Amino acid sequence: MTTVLGNAGIPDSRIEGDLLCMQAMCATREELYISLDQPLEPSVADCLALLLDRRLSREPAAYILGYKEFYGFVLSVSPEVLIPRPETEHVVESVLQVLSDKTTSSRPVVLDIGTGSGAIAIAVASKSPQSVVIASDISSAAIKIAYANKSKYPKLHNIEFVIGDLLTWFQGPVDVIAANLPYVPTSVVQTLDPEIRLYEPLEALDGGKDGLDFIRQIVEQAAGLLTSTGSLILELDPSQVHPLCMFISEAYRGVKLRVVKDLHGLDRVLVVTGLAVH
Repeated sequence: MTTVLGNAGIPDSRIEGDLLCMQAMCATREELYISLDQPLEPSVADCLALLLDRRLSREPAAYILGYKEFYGFVLSVSPEVLIPRPETEHVVESVLQVLSDKTTSSRPVVLDIGTGSGAIAIAVASKSPQSVVIASDISSAAIKIAYANKSKYPKLHNIEFVIGDLLTWFQGPVDVIAANLPYVPTSVVQTLDPEIRLYEPLEALDGGKDGLDFIRQIVEQAAGLLTSTGSLILELDPSQVHPLCMFISEAYRGVKLRVVKDLHGLDRVLVVTGLAVH
């Protein structure tokens, strides 16, 4: 299994092979390793062959399995939503950091725009139970998946879901806005790995000519909704951080910008504080 996946150019072939075997066998990792020297039952072998064929066609493992782990949560995913990625956990950490620094609101309001599977909203709501988290997406299919994921964690009573386009549905004020919006330049989309360009939703990837179409819109909309000390937190491609900082600095006086690096040392998240219309 590992060799077949590796020869097909699939990264982390051993991990993915284990996951496919566990899925076919309905087994835990421990149960898988205990049974390595035992032959597969015919039905299990047939199921595993089908799963392997799907992965060799470059369908993402998360869609094959139907779930992805994010920030300690197991989230259902399907081709209607992007697969949550480790980089986005830095958005969660940045939101929690901003909330921990706040002293003005005992029950801060956090918006998660473009929630997809609900990953950011669920993680923030869990770690900041005093907050009210409102998660939105323009896709009704995505909202259904996000709501189903939230339902797996019945103690999360502080999340609401809304179908809406960016911030047009919200009247404010709000303490924190988090957004992982489409930021891939249109010309780059077709150069992405086949797992992404063939299977993940295009509308959640394509951010226009320079990848910043939706992000510039949300900056402009957020300026009229955030409290005076509120923060807008954005996930970006590292190449976009500097031009977006220039755009914001030129348009809004006195704004504070903080860049958060990912685990590879690359600029990944921009925290914008003091954004206001002048």
